Amino acid sequence: MSDLTTITDSFRRCLANHAFYGTFFQRLTRRLPQVGKYFEGADEAMLHAFLRKAITTSLMEAAGSPAAADLLARIQHRHGPVEMDIPPHYFSEWLEALIETVRACDPMLDAHTEETWRTVMGRAVALVTPTSGLPLQRLAP
Repeated sequence: MSDLTTITDSFRRCLANHAFYGTFFQRLTRRLPQVGKYFEGADEAMLHAFLRKAITTSLMEAAGSPAAADLLARIQHRHGPVEMDIPPHYFSEWLEALIETVRACDPMLDAHTEETWRTVMGRAVALVTPTSGLPLQRLAP
């Protein structure tokens, strides 16, 4: 089974758990209470859609999609110093909140699947983390 299939299957199991999105945002705000300001006034369905799109786009980029890589570049710019100015360390906390959520929501999660999540999503997090104004650099597969 490929890494993308492994994560896709796990993601489907997570989505089958009705608490997936709420669990993620609870864990994220527990890790970073100050992120609540970014979600003020946001529609819950919109936040869920953003999370789903972030994961899906990350999987598409890992599969080599140029469109997904372009979207990640736009996300990097949007979250960077010119627009939202989100501190770079928030992105690693986002990843940890996601991994904790997958642990809680995928009843079939094993060590290999968790490591695959960490590797693939870690790559995407590295791509979108704003750095000193540097442009997005695609990583070698």
